[in-house]
Amino acid sequence: MLAEKMPREVESVEFGRNVSVEDRSDALEALGAEREVGTVDVGRCGEGAVSLTQGGAFDGWGSDASVRNIDMYLSVPQGLAHADAAELVRDGLSSLLSAGLRGLRVVKLRLLDVYHD
Repeated sequence: MLAEKMPREVESVEFGRNVSVEDRSDALEALGAEREVGTVDVGRCGEGAVSLTQGGAFDGWGSDASVRNIDMYLSVPQGLAHADAAELVRDGLSSLLSAGLRGLRVVKLRLLDVYHD
């Protein structure tokens, strides 16, 4: 298995916006309990940010691997009220922080107003 040949410490893992919750969860699980991941990036890859209303950005974080930092790049769709965006972020963070990730120190959210409204 590829994960067995990987170093104990992995600097970063990146997931584009088109990676499903299941695939992200499977990839993190495959790293195993002996791995320490420095940073997991979601939505930073060339595909662009994950839509805040797309769902899934905050799901699928149960992992045996230790993850120190999570960086999420989320786009706020045109027409989404600020209060609704804030509620989605609050609920998502609550879900993510309740997932039981070992070693988590920092969660960074970058909310991108892609429509500049």
